[in-house]
Amino acid sequence: MARLTLLIPGLLDGTASDAVGGHTPALARLLGRARLEKAPAADRASLLAHQFGVVGEAHLPVAALTRLADTGEADGCWLRADPVHLQADLSQVLLSPQPLGDLDAADATALVASLNESFRELGWTFDVPHPQRWYLRLDAPPDICTHPLQQVRGRDIHPFLPEGADARVWRSRLNEIQMLLFDHPVNRQREARGQVPVNSVWFWGEGTLPEKARSPAMEVHGAGPLLRGLARVSGAELHPPPASAADWRQAGGGDSLVVLDDLTDAAADPPGAWLAALARLERDWFAPLLADLQRGRLRELVLHPADGRVYRLGPARSWRLWQRPRDLPGAVGEAP
Repeated sequence: MARLTLLIPGLLDGTASDAVGGHTPALARLLGRARLEKAPAADRASLLAHQFGVVGEAHLPVAALTRLADTGEADGCWLRADPVHLQADLSQVLLSPQPLGDLDAADATALVASLNESFRELGWTFDVPHPQRWYLRLDAPPDICTHPLQQVRGRDIHPFLPEGADARVWRSRLNEIQMLLFDHPVNRQREARGQVPVNSVWFWGEGTLPEKARSPAMEVHGAGPLLRGLARVSGAELHPPPASAADWRQAGGGDSLVVLDDLTDAAADPPGAWLAALARLERDWFAPLLADLQRGRLRELVLHPADGRVYRLGPARSWRLWQRPRDLPGAVGEAP
């Protein structure tokens, strides 16, 4: 019997889950009869790091890990310098990442070439292996603390600007970059085409590659540059995310970590996409896995919604009929 760890960010999103009601009976039963514990982290990136044994770092070196995934090498210290759009009003400056697929390689390369020319004397080298993932190589780790891009999305940037001993210098460099990009020919062309200009970058994810990592399970399934980087450092073979529990069993069905980003991907789509994605997860994953538990075909199911909680369920707990299943809103109570 296998032990399956499912990491599904956004599963217990409070706003969306209020609309679910009784449409996910299998998930309600799994959550309601599981043992609720405190998770080692409350976001996707940190949870993945813990799964791979990358703990004790002051900050997760996302830049080095994703660059390893993008290029196959990441020696030295790296910082993400992702392209963003800033919109100012009377009291705040709101950040928006570039929409997926909106920035092509030609525009990204031209913008980064200007950055490299302007900051050459500082010894800075920007790199753009992917249009939406820009990198800055440094000789040594900067004495700053940054915030992940996802944390700042749609919010005022001021509380999230670099902090630390070198913060003043890095905030000044960020202003220089914004002035350079403001009237860049690429941005003038983008605006003429009705596209959002890239008028800043966002620094985050600083650090060097972890010295070691370990594979979290016999099988690892998922996608995304951070997961690819962690798998490469640990030596784990990474498989694509299965479409269903049946596909997972057919692919091997051994002790596994499966990362499903269906709900976070759907959150950026039109209204209703999140609920449709949840309905597919109920049909393709939660209902079959509940049946597997009740038939003794799973040793343990561990469910991480990436919200600070973890739900553990074995065959015996799935039959605890005296425990009332919970709808999603009721499943997010405080963990012990």
